[in-house]
Amino acid sequence: MKKSYMHSFWYKTLPALAAAAVWICCPAPPLTAAPDPLVEMRKQALKLEKDGEYKQAHELYTTLLNESRTTAALIDQVRILIILDSLAAALPLCREALGYNDAPTIANAHWGQIQFGMRNYAEALQAFKVYEGKGGKDPAFLKLKAQCEKMLNVTKGGVQYVVRNEKRLNTEFNDFAPSMAGNMLIFSSNRPFSVSEELTPSRVQFLTYDDDIPPGIFVSAYDKKDPSHFSDKERLALLKSQQDDFLAAAERIKSGQDVANSVNMYISLIDKYPNWTRPEAVPLSLNLYKNNGPACFATNGNTLYISYVDNDNKKTLKAAHKMQDKKEWTYPMVIDFPKNWDKANICSQCVSADGSMLVLSVEGVKPSEGGYDLYMCRLTSDGLWGPPANLGSTINTRGDEMFPAFDSEGRLYFSSTGHSGLGGADIFRTNGAINNWSAVENMGMPINSPKDDYAIMFYPNSSTSGLLISNRPGGVGNDDIYSFDKIHGTMDKSAGMIAVRVINKDTKAPVTDATVTLITDKRETYTATTAVNGQVFFAVTPNQRYVFSAVVKDDLYAPQSRIQGSQVQAGKTLEHTLAMKQIKLPKDKKGKKTKPAAKKNGKKKVKKNGKGKK
Repeated sequence: MKKSYMHSFWYKTLPALAAAAVWICCPAPPLTAAPDPLVEMRKQALKLEKDGEYKQAHELYTTLLNESRTTAALIDQVRILIILDSLAAALPLCREALGYNDAPTIANAHWGQIQFGMRNYAEALQAFKVYEGKGGKDPAFLKLKAQCEKMLNVTKGGVQYVVRNEKRLNTEFNDFAPSMAGNMLIFSSNRPFSVSEELTPSRVQFLTYDDDIPPGIFVSAYDKKDPSHFSDKERLALLKSQQDDFLAAAERIKSGQDVANSVNMYISLIDKYPNWTRPEAVPLSLNLYKNNGPACFATNGNTLYISYVDNDNKKTLKAAHKMQDKKEWTYPMVIDFPKNWDKANICSQCVSADGSMLVLSVEGVKPSEGGYDLYMCRLTSDGLWGPPANLGSTINTRGDEMFPAFDSEGRLYFSSTGHSGLGGADIFRTNGAINNWSAVENMGMPINSPKDDYAIMFYPNSSTSGLLISNRPGGVGNDDIYSFDKIHGTMDKSAGMIAVRVINKDTKAPVTDATVTLITDKRETYTATTAVNGQVFFAVTPNQRYVFSAVVKDDLYAPQSRIQGSQVQAGKTLEHTLAMKQIKLPKDKKGKKTKPAAKKNGKKKVKKNGKGKK
């Protein structure tokens, strides 16, 4: 079984937690009056389950159930199916067990587990209440009961989102840690890696120096030198170390050493529908080591901060600068931190939208609340990063706080295994400054799930749509890239959804910052602005007509379009495309652009004379 990129987190997911509690506190009831061979088989199955051999245990439990369909055999099968995350298969068996008069209390707890995993929190809460009312005291199940109560509060009201797997980006491997600048996405993956570029000493030297590098890009308050100020001796030493790294990287790829287990960075562009281009590996000048990334762009997209595990197995943070007019990245240079950070393991990082704050997820330094903590550096007046400060106990816990990100409004997001959540790592948000943060808020469903959800990022200039990583069921691989978008309007069981895609009629590329207005039969108006993916989502009521008003952006215009009520169905999504074309908009007397005049239909009117005659 493949391990998730988040497998090192101490907080285990729902099935493992509940299974351990069941084993210790609530062993399954023994089979009564069963033949000796079946009793021995069950003992063997229980031992396999205890040893973590769940598939083999499941085979024996299936045989036992086929031989003797008792309540106890049903409960054994339900328990092992929950551990294997086969909730759909466990559901009818648990319902059958609950139908017997001798159904044990644990059956109610398992029913709660299944409903929780299927996100039916109200029904799960009711099952756990019945379990507790019958004397059930397993702390694992009581914790799930509390989580149900929390999630019912989290999912009431607030912003609703649509979350979709971006299958064009994902593989059967782990794909994670996305960051964007403009329409360019960079992410890390442990998919099979190959490279064809040739590395020569002259190319290494070309990538080492660039007159366009602004002062302060590669330096901190602890080392005020940048490449433009290096002496000849320092330049030669730097060039020699870079050549050694390049040669080691080339040899690693050529020989196939650790390639199957390496993590490398890839780029993809939002282009014509269906948006994403085929991911391609970044140049070897950035994929230098066995583990490359996560990476994040600075605001202008010309600087890339990258976490590396170098050839000495040390986690460091480096920065690369994009050469002007060359479409090349310079060799990554180390960001220096205080001496007490010599043993720091930097996992991930982000830069605020205004470029003034650098937030790091770091392990192995003090002060710390435990595990990976978040630290913040501020940009000083001379363009250097100041000393990192721990963000405090409001944000950091004894668990792991990782993968920080900012939205366009300056709110800080991160994943955590220490704050109360749905299971695994959850995504949280807060607002404030270094030592003054608001209480963290769980993003709720569907951003979070009972599995690991982390590495959220927002599209440029957006606070309502972006990408996140999850290993929730139904993915292409293990850790997958998902997109999320705010739903405008209220999505309930009676509502349908219209997914509006705004494209350039000539290029077919998505249009960013286009204003889309939806008007209903009842003259209700909903307005949304497209992000870099060119999409907006509206929750609508069936059996109404909907009119999309003209969309105008930089002389791009989409004529009005209508959707009949019969096209919208409850619980389903209708795709609708607005194709914009380039026009010159007329201006009013004040010089402001106006909307184009509506086309006139029908016959030309005949002028009448002053007496009303033709």
